Amino acid sequence: MRRASFVVANVVPILLGLIGNVATGTISVTRPWITWLWVLTAALIVVSIMSRFRGRATTTPPQPSGDPQLEDLESAADQLARAVRHQWRAEEERRRIRDPFPLPVRWHTVDDDLLDSWSNIRRSPAGVDGGPLMLTGTVRHIADTFARIPSSRLYILGKGGSGKTVLAYQLVLDLIQTRHAAQRVPVMFSLGSWDPSVQSLSEWLEAELIRDYPGLDTLTSTGGALAQQLIAEEFILPVLDGFDEIADGRRAQALQALSDTSTPLVLTSRKDEFVAAVHESGAVYATAGIELDDLDLQDLLDYLPRTERTTQARTSGDAWLTVLDQVRESPAAPSSRWMLEVLATPLMVAMARAVYSDATDASPVELIDAALFPSAQAIQDRLLDGFIPAAYRSGHLAHSRRPSWPVRRSLVWLRNLAALLKVMDRRSIAWWELRDAVPRPVRLTLFVVGSGVVAAAVYGSVGLAALGAGLGAGVGAGSAVTTTGPQLRYARLRLRGRVTVVGRTALLGTAGGAFGGLVSGMIFGRAEGFITSTLRDGSHPSALGSLGLLAAGLLVGGALGAIAALYPPEPVSHGRGPGRGAAGGLVAMLRIIGPGLLAGLVGGWALGFEGGVALGATSGLAVGLATGLETPADIDAAPNPLRFLAGTRTETVVKTLTFAAAIALPAALAGARQINLTTGIALGFVGAATNLLGFGLLMTPWGHWLVFTRFWLPLTGKLPWRFPAFLEEAHRVGVLRQAGAFYQFRHARLQDRLCDAPAPPP
Repeated sequence: MRRASFVVANVVPILLGLIGNVATGTISVTRPWITWLWVLTAALIVVSIMSRFRGRATTTPPQPSGDPQLEDLESAADQLARAVRHQWRAEEERRRIRDPFPLPVRWHTVDDDLLDSWSNIRRSPAGVDGGPLMLTGTVRHIADTFARIPSSRLYILGKGGSGKTVLAYQLVLDLIQTRHAAQRVPVMFSLGSWDPSVQSLSEWLEAELIRDYPGLDTLTSTGGALAQQLIAEEFILPVLDGFDEIADGRRAQALQALSDTSTPLVLTSRKDEFVAAVHESGAVYATAGIELDDLDLQDLLDYLPRTERTTQARTSGDAWLTVLDQVRESPAAPSSRWMLEVLATPLMVAMARAVYSDATDASPVELIDAALFPSAQAIQDRLLDGFIPAAYRSGHLAHSRRPSWPVRRSLVWLRNLAALLKVMDRRSIAWWELRDAVPRPVRLTLFVVGSGVVAAAVYGSVGLAALGAGLGAGVGAGSAVTTTGPQLRYARLRLRGRVTVVGRTALLGTAGGAFGGLVSGMIFGRAEGFITSTLRDGSHPSALGSLGLLAAGLLVGGALGAIAALYPPEPVSHGRGPGRGAAGGLVAMLRIIGPGLLAGLVGGWALGFEGGVALGATSGLAVGLATGLETPADIDAAPNPLRFLAGTRTETVVKTLTFAAAIALPAALAGARQINLTTGIALGFVGAATNLLGFGLLMTPWGHWLVFTRFWLPLTGKLPWRFPAFLEEAHRVGVLRQAGAFYQFRHARLQDRLCDAPAPPP
């Protein structure tokens, strides 16, 4: 069936073109060069089809004994486990969870009205009434507690800041530490981005895995992505963090989706949001639950004095001992009750440690001053407001680095960032989504005006400023209106081991582009295109003619922008793959030959017959090479957000420059042959600049990042100019945390406080 689809997509257009042109007399002995172009194009397509079929035949390895697919999945799971362990171990060290020792987070089993029957949780046989499990322990025993649940399904409830995420970190690390081959790999997922009305749980997990670990986008022998196969073959243990961050109105549906599956999982959530969802949809099937307890005074006495620094002004632990002893001696005093209420969660203990233990200019004695802090909320606000300045000061001391920005300035930028996330309704800082912080009308205006002005200046060098303005504004409008933003992909360009794939895609792209140029040239039926004939005439267009050029540019540019924005972004070499059947084959073919075909069709109108063929062929060659060279990153080299950004930037720059050269060369040759060398060079510059603007900036995630996040938001005072360095510094000092390809604030409560607190004086 796939062979038939390729024949339909390639041979039939050639035959129809040959028949039509012979019938009209276009191909004849008086014009032999056209005949040779047709023969060359047909030969390229035939060779490309043969190479594709031969590639498919030779890429299937002989089947050794055993199950090679299972062995590949086991190897991928081992690499994924190494990447997960490295990521969360580094995050644990950055947050000093074990310094001096983990806080003694404890838990108890939740009430039965929030649980499914214990028989289901215990996986009891029919007729056997399984009794309840006593699930208690501390953070050191979380893996043992999970192992005691026969269904391997657990949810962790607690108030905000009670240590749910940290406990999930510990569970992931403990399970990986004791993991054996072929066992499930625990992977953390932030649930806030899941919309159960749009994606099933398995589809969402697959997309999240591929985003955070791009190496899992590799195709397997069965045609699916490696991430999909790992989920289907039960190699993944989802640790779903932040159920309460799912949008209101969708939590009950999410719980129902979790109940519809029996796969092992771990879920964390604030208690109130989870209880409301359970009352609406029912308990989660076969899932046990624990609720985290508050820290008590003895926990604070054991922990906080050991975190205090020794300085000339105080002896280690004296300040915290003074405060906590007074709380113990006067437990009924309002200040004591407020202190214990605030410091009942690990989050606020970490805030207190940063403000008073790590700093040398503050003392916790002030917290028991009822006049200064007349409520528990006042104490909490003091800790949240003081955390960021203290974290920056102590973080720079610990890493022996001078701050890139004054602490007060960093605080302003963090407030602005929190406000932008609130507008976007996000908890995660994804660099490719920050464009959404710019209102859509502003984005559309920047696209249209900026593209039109730049293109008008570029095309003005050859006397076609009006056409350039129309093309630039049209491409900007078409790409902005058609899509909310380019889809994110992460890949690397590599030739080693991919010579066959690269050669095949290069042949396919070249053949498709040349065919487009032939068709366009035959339709317009002249040696010179619109642009070259206009330049050769040498006359300046009138006012009415300029309006016509502007309108033509808007029409062509809008069509190009819309088509490019809607064009499938995934390469055929990996990702979802070409699919099955004739439809899948046609889609796979269009992904490779589409850009060159489009360039050839436009080139025939703009540059003439020869220029259109050359432009289509070289553009198709560039697209084919870029597609064939793309390969996913290594599984165990999961990028952090900034490495992700750097890889995407490299891929975009290489592709954009390659495409620019592919457009510039035929434009320069056509201009030099039909007019003169100077005009040819100018046309080549115009073609290259058009591609750099249209593709590199308007149609790639990195281009949107550059235009909006690195230029517009800093220009309007919302973010610093060196924003990547700012994110890295905030992460290094502990204000931000890393969650896969995202950054997040240390806690949602800290993000909310930054939005709500009054701005500091200038």
